[in-house]
Amino acid sequence: MASRPLERPYRALRTFSTRLALAAGWALLLLSLAIAVEVVSRRLLRLSLQGVDEYGGYLLAICGTIGFSYALFERTHIRIDVLLRALPLPLRAVADVMALLALNFYVWNLLRRSIAVAWQSHEFGAIAVSPLETPLVAPQGIWAAAMGLFAVSALVLVARALLALPARDWGASAREFGVPGAEEEVAQEIEALRHRQQGSSP
Repeated sequence: MASRPLERPYRALRTFSTRLALAAGWALLLLSLAIAVEVVSRRLLRLSLQGVDEYGGYLLAICGTIGFSYALFERTHIRIDVLLRALPLPLRAVADVMALLALNFYVWNLLRRSIAVAWQSHEFGAIAVSPLETPLVAPQGIWAAAMGLFAVSALVLVARALLALPARDWGASAREFGVPGAEEEVAQEIEALRHRQQGSSP
């Protein structure tokens, strides 16, 4: 079987997004522990951990944006597929390309605005209205970088989908760019369960 278009950048971006999503998950877990400690310390010791709420907000925005790229590769973004499933595979492939084109239009505009927000904070030296006085360009810059990863991933995916159309491999296109069907989701869950069982076995 011939390799799919843009295989190397696709694999690199997918691996990078997966690792970042894993790191984001651990960061959110640590945030939840910090919030729990904050609640207990306020209740019992009348003490407050400075910055938990502020940096928790930054972390949620950044981790959520990282999740956009991961969800894109895993095809878990919400899509309305009532009519899509009734279409033949060639038309589904065209519809998937159109969806990716629309996504690119949206995300690249979103990236432009996020960069503008971070740059404006840099220009004015904006700081958070909090005791820590965090320079806002730092969290906003990381957020914009995460948005940039999402934009580049969307661009690679739409280019890959467009280049795959002449090959007429509709099944592969549906598996990579289309909405997962019930059978595919069940198969993925079974495969994930098998991996978990193998990981827990001595």
